[in-house]
Order: sequence, then C-alpha cells, then structure tokens
Amino acid sequence: MKIETGVLVRHVNKPEWGVGKVEGINGENVFVRFTDQLKTLKMSFAEKLLEPAGADAFMFNKTASRGGPAVGRLTLCGVCGKTLDKSRRSFDGAWKACVRCSTNDGTEHIFYPYPGGFSDTDPHAPEDDSVSMRSDCLWCRSDSIAPVGTARHCGGLEPTKT
Repeated sequence: MKIETGVLVRHVNKPEWGVGKVEGINGENVFVRFTDQLKTLKMSFAEKLLEPAGADAFMFNKTASRGGPAVGRLTLCGVCGKTLDKSRRSFDGAWKACVRCSTNDGTEHIFYPYPGGFSDTDPHAPEDDSVSMRSDCLWCRSDSIAPVGTARHCGGLEPTKT
C-alpha cells in the first residue's frame, strides 16, 4: 500500500483505533489521525502496519469534536492551555510531561514519573547544565509502549509548572 496524505487506513494491530486518515508525512514520520488522536508512526512501520480503509467506515468512525493538532500547527493543552511541544512538570516535581507523547495525544499533556520515566543526556540541553533530563520519555525513545498505569494526563494532576 502506498502511504500518502489523505489516504484512509486502519492499524492492523490496533483495531480499537478505528479508521484513520493520513494527515501528513514529514521525513520518516507519518501522521495519522485515528478518531480524535493524532498518532506518529515511523514510515518503515507504517508500511507494514497500516492497511487501506473505505470512506464509509471513516465517516462512521468520525467524532463530532476532533481534538489534536494538524501537522505543523502549534497546539495548546486543553487542560492547562500551554503548548504541547514543551515539557512541563507537576507542581510537586514528581511528574514530567513527555513532549512526544503529549504532541501525539494532541489534546493534553501526558506525564510520567520523574525522574524515573526519563534519562539524562538531552542533546538539546544548555551546555552549562551538567545533568539535564530529556524531554521524551524512556518509552518514546525506545519505540515501545509504557506499562499500563504509568502515564497521567494533565487533567489528572495538580496544577503544573513549566
């Protein structure tokens, strides 16, 4: 199957996601909106895991209110109002938002335990910061799925700080 913008697809291993529409391709990443969530897949995986879907199934699957970012658009968290492309920490400092998970969710920040869900050696950290934690969680960096119950949504935490 040729993957290009506008194509309707299903994820063969995630039927619960329903029918999605390819919203964009950026280098090796494919952005697919399934119902109300934007998912980012590596092109090499997308070619194996996505199959064509019909327009009739897509219309049936479509929700009335679709949140999340359009490709290339700055999106705000529906809970705290801050941009999803910046990491945040919970007020008590025990949770940190993963930039990639939050952006993929497209509706609110996704937090993981801090520092356990992250590691040091952030290539984007200022040089004068001797130990800086990465903005992407361990699971995003290893292309795996976080254990069930590990993540918290922005709406499920105390007020956050940047």
